[in-house]
Amino acid sequence: MTEQPDTYGEIMKDALKARATVGEVCNALCEAWGTYTPSDVF
Repeated sequence: MTEQPDTYGEIMKDALKARATVGEVCNALCEAWGTYTPSDVF
């Protein structure tokens, strides 16, 4: 059995080592979690 990464940082590091671009990693995160839109209310 292969060892699984414990954190998203390790997953991103592995993706970048596999020659994924930063944009590809960011797009995958946006697809998984969406984007943050701050509210105008204080």
